[in-house]
Amino acid sequence: MGVAGAVVTGIAALAVRRFLSAGSPEADGGVSGEEEETITSETSQDPEAVRRYWTPERMEAAEPAPMPEIE
Repeated sequence: MGVAGAVVTGIAALAVRRFLSAGSPEADGGVSGEEEETITSETSQDPEAVRRYWTPERMEAAEPAPMPEIE
């Protein structure tokens, strides 16, 4: 599995976790009671330069980045 596959798998796992922990809208009046945490970051990298850098060979050799732990 390449980096893209690992990222997709991680995002899917987080989405399932959030869905399962949200609770039933009918049971709690439509509010889950949890505050949503949004993690963002800015980048100044040129998208075209990034596409040129990440050749198929580099993508194949890449190691997945660790997923953040949400507590």
